[in-house]
Amino acid sequence: TTFIAEIIVHRGYRGKGIGKALLDICHQLYPKTRIELLADEEVYEFYTRNKFTKIMGFRKSYAV
Repeated sequence: TTFIAEIIVHRGYRGKGIGKALLDICHQLYPKTRIELLADEEVYEFYTRNKFTKIMGFRKSYAV
């Protein structure tokens, strides 16, 4: 699993394909892994347009 902590595009540059290009690079770098991220509701539409599915749940990770 690849975890994206944040994708932030300055307001003045939004709507120009920059966020999608960043997601595309992640998919190119890690084509066979699941990509997970945390996002605010205000960007829900952006991620659903880019084929992400909203999930809810819990996860516990252990440091090794």
